[in-house]
Amino acid sequence: AVRFEDFWLADQLNSVVIFLLDLQYTFCYVTYGQFRDSGNATCRSNRGVLRPILAALPAWIRFAQCIRRYRDTKKAHHLTNAGKYFSSMFVTVMSSWTSAQREHGGEVGTDDYVTALFSVWMVAAVVSTCYSLYWDLTHDWGLFPKDPHPKYRFLRKRLLYDPKLYYIAIALDTVLRFLWTLSVSVGFFGSFFSDGLVAILALSEMFRRFMWNFFRLENEHLYNCGEFR
Repeated sequence: AVRFEDFWLADQLNSVVIFLLDLQYTFCYVTYGQFRDSGNATCRSNRGVLRPILAALPAWIRFAQCIRRYRDTKKAHHLTNAGKYFSSMFVTVMSSWTSAQREHGGEVGTDDYVTALFSVWMVAAVVSTCYSLYWDLTHDWGLFPKDPHPKYRFLRKRLLYDPKLYYIAIALDTVLRFLWTLSVSVGFFGSFFSDGLVAILALSEMFRRFMWNFFRLENEHLYNCGEFR
C-alpha cells in the first residue's frame, strides 16, 4: 500500500531533479577526469540514458504510486493523477531526444527534424505545466471548488490561513510552475540558460514546493484524510 508519507516524499523528489542531475555530473566529472581539462561535454551529454533516467525517475515513482493507489481503491482520479506524471516523463524524453539530435549537429530552425522535435517538446512542456498547475490548485490545495467560500471567491469554505495568502499562493504557483517548465527538462541547458540561471530556477522550484507543502497538508487535514492523491 502507498502511505501518505510515501507519496509526499516522492513529490519532494520531483522538485530536486536539477540536484539529482548535478550529482550525476559531479560524479562523472571526477570519475572520468574531466577536471583535468576545460571540457565537460562528456558529462553533460544527452546521448546516453543516465541523465534522462535520473530526470524522469521521480515522476516515474509517483506514476507507479498512482497506479498502485488505483489498483487498491479503484478510484479514477488516481489514473488522472498518473497522467500528470506521465506527461512529465514525456517532456523529459522529448527534451533529451531533441538535445541529443542537436549534439549530432542539428539545429532548430535549420534542421526540419530537430525543429519538429523541438516543437513537440514545447507543446508537451506547456500541456504538462498546465496539467500540473490545474492539479496543484484544484486537487492538492482544494481551491476553485464547486461550492466555494461565500465571501472569498475561488476559495474553499474551510481555511486555516489568512485568505489573502491563498490568492498570493495561486499567483506564485502559476508563475513558478511556468518558470520551471524548461529547467525540469534535461536538454538545452547550454543553449537557453546560464549555469547561474539554472541554479536560480532550481531554487525557485524548491521554494514553490515549500509553499505547496503548507496548503497540501492543510487540505489533506481538512478535507481529504485517507484519500491522498
